[in-house]
Amino acid sequence: MYLLPALAGVLATLILAQPCEGTDPASPGAVETSVLRDCIAEAKLLVDAAYNWTQKSIKQRLRSGQPRATRTVVRAADYMHVALGLLEEKLQPQRSGPFNVTDVLTEPQLLLLSQASGCALRDQAERCSNKYRTITGRCNNKRRPLLGASNQALARWLPAEYEDGLSLPFGWTPGRRRNGFLLPLVSWGQFIDHDLDFSPESPARVAFTAGVDCERTCDQLPPCFPIKIPPNDPRIKNQRDCIPFFRSAPSCPQNKNRVRNQINALTSFVDASMVYGSEVSLSLRLRNRTNYLGLLAINQRFQDNGRALLPFDNLHDDPCLLTNRSARIPCFLAGQTGRKVVSSQETAISGIITYRDFLPLVLGEARARRTLGPYRGYCSNVDPRVANVFTLAFRFGHTMLQPFMFRLDSQYQASAPNSHVPLSSAFFASWRIVYEGGIDPILRGLMATPAKLNRQDAMLVDELRDRLFRQVRRIGLDLAALNMQRSRDHGLPGYNAWRRFCGLSQPRNLAQLSRVLKNQDLARKFLNLYGTPDNIDIWIGAIAEPLLPGARVGPLLACLFENQFRRARDGDRFWWQKRGVFTKRQRKALRRISLSRIICDNTGITMVSRDIFRANIYPRGFVSCSRIPRLNLSAWRGT
Repeated sequence: MYLLPALAGVLATLILAQPCEGTDPASPGAVETSVLRDCIAEAKLLVDAAYNWTQKSIKQRLRSGQPRATRTVVRAADYMHVALGLLEEKLQPQRSGPFNVTDVLTEPQLLLLSQASGCALRDQAERCSNKYRTITGRCNNKRRPLLGASNQALARWLPAEYEDGLSLPFGWTPGRRRNGFLLPLVSWGQFIDHDLDFSPESPARVAFTAGVDCERTCDQLPPCFPIKIPPNDPRIKNQRDCIPFFRSAPSCPQNKNRVRNQINALTSFVDASMVYGSEVSLSLRLRNRTNYLGLLAINQRFQDNGRALLPFDNLHDDPCLLTNRSARIPCFLAGQTGRKVVSSQETAISGIITYRDFLPLVLGEARARRTLGPYRGYCSNVDPRVANVFTLAFRFGHTMLQPFMFRLDSQYQASAPNSHVPLSSAFFASWRIVYEGGIDPILRGLMATPAKLNRQDAMLVDELRDRLFRQVRRIGLDLAALNMQRSRDHGLPGYNAWRRFCGLSQPRNLAQLSRVLKNQDLARKFLNLYGTPDNIDIWIGAIAEPLLPGARVGPLLACLFENQFRRARDGDRFWWQKRGVFTKRQRKALRRISLSRIICDNTGITMVSRDIFRANIYPRGFVSCSRIPRLNLSAWRGT
């Protein structure tokens, strides 16, 4: 849809304003401040129009609403990026070749741009007078209060690689080569992750400057970055169709560094923010504010066999309603989309289960002990921020998903109707929890069903490759394609660059890649597609590696995970093992906690897996809840 009615008033305003024309005649190459102001004003009109159209359209129901602070940060960054793009477009005819538009702006003009867009507000100094960090993660590091906080830029362990060196992802310009080869079409056809990172998409669903509906075009117009359908696709026959894709919202550029980065809307710490939120506004929404007990809000319409359910969200248009129109059950509200202050015990429990129980199985127990090492204390020089590459690498969990959601009875049998629900029919289906047995059958299914083993010939199940979100989208999405498109969107370097970062070999030809993958046929397919191992998208290259002994990942993913989780622990001023956070008696009590005990205490399940992250077939490996140690709260008496 072109020239949308929502943009008509904007276009009329722009014609009258005649913005973004001319440079300062008294200083060749310089930019008049009035011209910069006009570009900022035009950018605000365009971005606001795109946001407003999206908010009024049906597209709003297909994405989760961003908390207020995240919306503010994203809008400011969009203002700045669009303004710089408009200014560059106007100045380009006066220059002989490519140039960095921020280089022609003076320091006062850069400050004006930062202030007018709203980007300057995010960098305001924080006074860390409180003992604790905030729910947003600010003041964890008192010398650098924003380090690891929500709504800040992701860390870059390697420089970004974009087609134009600044912002355009590889694959944006048809025929553009990378390392001498054309990139293939992207057509290769999770709880702790939601605690650590979430890079929100731009809220706009129409192109900022062209007014084109991103759902209806195959043109690449920011923020639209659609995935083209390759020839002879077995599922989608219309070669003129595309899988809609929206670029992650940019972070505000720092000084003259205009290279695009993305924000992390969550804190970078293992602090249970997926339960309690990473922003004040969301934290308050999650709380029962009728008293001062600090309890979480609960659902006022439904219960789960006498136990509280999460409250419903109040989205204007709700995707969960689309999965069963007669049921009329909205989406639940949870921490990612409230802490007396989030209690330090709950944060500690999340960290203990992750590092003691989960990571050794992912990395291999011996390697986890060696590479993560014993805790040696908080180090203020450690940067705990989530790395941009980690947001893609940790999607390795997609390879472990089974094609069904299994729901089992108290004897761990699939006796009820709809005991095996196709995964694509479970997404957004909150009505199934309310009307089809609640949470307990799902948890039993998770405990008694092994995760899918990642194999080089079957990395993702078809429910994720062909039918993702098909109940709420006009076309079923392909999760593998989305992951690889996202890595290009984020400007992540290719496979070999990350192997070099990790001190691993960098294969250059078929023989070397075959040795790394231990699979000549797969290596040949990669080279036929990418031309060189340098170009292999990081996500697909990393998950294709053979698994390390006793692990669920290969060497590249193991390296990236170790680096990230070590930083998240050692750069956390409130890590549970740090002296002064808990007493010796309290730390001893915390070591008894387990995910099995949490399930026992919060559900009607009476038999649980003793080692919940390992595959168990009932009744082998299952024990009564009475045999699972409880958390001894007497250690906190009087504190």
